[in-house]
Amino acid sequence: MGRMENKVAVITGAGGGLCEGIARSFAREGAKVVLVDKKPVVLEKAKEICEDGGEALGLNLDISVKANWKIILEETLRKFQTCNVLVNGAAEFSLTGDWNSGHPGFLENWDIVYKANVMGLVYSVQTFVPYFIEQGGGTVMNFTSSTGITYVGSGCQAYPASKAAIKIITQDMAAQHAKDHVRFNCVAPNFCYTPENDEIYTKFHDWFLKDTPLGFLGSVEDVANCALYLCSDESKYITGVCIPIDGGYTACH
Repeated sequence: MGRMENKVAVITGAGGGLCEGIARSFAREGAKVVLVDKKPVVLEKAKEICEDGGEALGLNLDISVKANWKIILEETLRKFQTCNVLVNGAAEFSLTGDWNSGHPGFLENWDIVYKANVMGLVYSVQTFVPYFIEQGGGTVMNFTSSTGITYVGSGCQAYPASKAAIKIITQDMAAQHAKDHVRFNCVAPNFCYTPENDEIYTKFHDWFLKDTPLGFLGSVEDVANCALYLCSDESKYITGVCIPIDGGYTACH
């Protein structure tokens, strides 16, 4: 039996990168997976999982739109009849600059990032947690970042600020809903290679590497392995934690 047998997991941001890797890992371990992304390629990713012998549904939806969360839950239940795991991985990134730079689109970028990263998370909780409570429990895993735990010289960006907010929201939700048997945890990856970030990975590889005690940068598999643990019953006594996946980076900052 796989480690995620009898689990139905909704994974946002699964059109590529870390969350696609999580979806594939969960499927290999027996979960039925719902891949959500605003990029249409998510439909092809779900199809590939099915062709590999897994059970998957792809939904091409923007998680920053509140109404779409009702659709996500309804389509998940229509396809798989239940749901017990939610991974909030979809995110928008931000422009660099300081508070007073006057950078064109600076404030608009903050709106975009917070609507997706923070309000998207709030919408997910408002939609899925009542269902989980009704079902007797569930698991939510959120994504913060090394940039949301410690200052890494990222300038005035909406992205790290939103990731810091996610960490606190996760802890608050864990405290509120432990009695309901709904667990909330989060992971905080540092810079990991994905095919989608090949250019920026090459540009910043050495900058991150010099401050990573283990001497190498992480991979999609490193994040997927941690997610697998936090979303399986192996971690049934763990809630409210934030696990850095960063080779010791945040421990030294």
